[in-house]
Amino acid sequence: MKVVRGAINIPANTKEEIQKGTQELFNAVLQEARIKPHQINYLIVSSTPDITAFYPCAAIRNLGYDTLPMLCVQEMDVEGSLPLTIRFLLTAHGKNRRFFCYLRDTSRLRREKSL
Repeated sequence: MKVVRGAINIPANTKEEIQKGTQELFNAVLQEARIKPHQINYLIVSSTPDITAFYPCAAIRNLGYDTLPMLCVQEMDVEGSLPLTIRFLLTAHGKNRRFFCYLRDTSRLRREKSL
């Protein structure tokens, strides 16, 4: 099974930025891990508490993935954490391998794993 962790931060809490950032991360994850959408088992999406204007999972459904099992959750509000951040945990059929996809300022969260 392939397992992918990823994150992206967005410049503002707006529907447009949430959609744009979520879709950018989703497409980067598929490309980096060489995953076809039909191979995905599930996707867990978390967002920091300051993201309230739109559901990140809805952004993926808007790409046409309306049958993909997804769960959207809010992260703990931890002092000093990176604001306006969306994170993914995805599993997919394939060879046992882990992938990491950290975009924009989230690259500082896992420097050794960022693109």
